[in-house]
Order: sequence, then C-alpha cells, then structure tokens
Amino acid sequence: MKLRTYSDCACKGNPGPSAIAFMILDSQNRKLKEHSEYIGSGTNNQAEYKACMHAC
Repeated sequence: MKLRTYSDCACKGNPGPSAIAFMILDSQNRKLKEHSEYIGSGTNNQAEYKACMHAC
C-alpha cells in the first residue's frame, strides 16, 4: 500500500512560538490520519523535523 504524507509548520519568530501539522493519505486519497498541535518555542527547522517525526 502506498501512503502519502504532507507536513508543515509555522513559527512566529525564529525561535518563537511554533506549531506543527501533518496529514496521511492512502493511495486513493482517503485521509487516514491528521494532526496539528502547538509545540512550544523553537526554531523553524526544529518544527519541520518534529512534524515529520510525528507523522511516522
């Protein structure tokens, strides 16, 4: 089965308050999971990495 993962993050400042989000779709574009959350203060790179790690 093929899965597709989309992830993103946002930071207000760098570092600053950060949030992450991800979505996992199956091969027929059905949403299997989605999640978003505030992760505290961090850099843009830290937030990007955390979004990917949470999706795994």
